[in-house]
Amino acid sequence: MAKAPIQVVWFKRDLRIHDHAPLSNTAAAGPVLPIFAIEPEQWQAPDSALRHWQFAADSLADLSQALGTLGLPLCLWQGSMLDLLAALKAHYGEFALHSHEETGNAWSFARDLDVKAWCQQHDTPWHEARQHGVVRGFKSRVADRNAWEKQWETLMTAPTATAPQNALAAEGWQAFNHIDVEQLHGLTLGFDTIPCPERQPGGRSEGRAVGAAL
Repeated sequence: MAKAPIQVVWFKRDLRIHDHAPLSNTAAAGPVLPIFAIEPEQWQAPDSALRHWQFAADSLADLSQALGTLGLPLCLWQGSMLDLLAALKAHYGEFALHSHEETGNAWSFARDLDVKAWCQQHDTPWHEARQHGVVRGFKSRVADRNAWEKQWETLMTAPTATAPQNALAAEGWQAFNHIDVEQLHGLTLGFDTIPCPERQPGGRSEGRAVGAAL
């Protein structure tokens, strides 16, 4: 019997295991490889700052701990997403890519177009899940208001995705883990190193703590 293909979960801005449809949908399809790409161009852009990275690093540490409760590692790849896809192809052969649709900036939009082109060229399925009110393909929310409202209601009333309890970690994941979680805050990504002592901490656990205190 042929082995099920590796199911790569690409975490982007959605650093949590709760209500994460791409993660929830992969467990039954094959071994799971959760991964976050630390892309230098993203963090060297003029709209990125040290506090943004520190928030992300907090969130990644929280995500790594949460994935550990599911028996899954968080692979931290340092480099471009296209280089990661090529490495995955060379290592595993066939695989499927899962992520949320992202509403970011011009850089992330261009990066996603490159990822889409790569996946099409290499016959790699890329499953994107919506998590926001943006509906791709609509010219305007005014002109397509009825269709937009219908899709919005469908999204908002859909059941919350649950974290998979029977996921199998992909073999060979260590090849895609460039750094340990404990090293995240020490990374040099070209930022001004002046600390921001009053910045907001990242992570779902911190967010829930703030909510509970309100």
